[in-house]
Amino acid sequence: MSSRICFVDSVARYLFLVLMAYAWSMMPIIFLLSFTFNEATSAYVWLTIVNILSGLCPPSLPVPLSHACVV
Repeated sequence: MSSRICFVDSVARYLFLVLMAYAWSMMPIIFLLSFTFNEATSAYVWLTIVNILSGLCPPSLPVPLSHACVV
């Protein structure tokens, strides 16, 4: 049971780091794309859709789960 908890904890850590890296990398792109819209509401809606769709794309480099927990 202990190894399973360690595995889940390490996967959660990797997931958090990937989500933070995604958010950090999207900020400059969203800032630049926001200037292409005339209204703030339309920019917010379209860029939110772009963020959701690009976040659903599968990663090209999966996290190696074989080394997730070393006991």
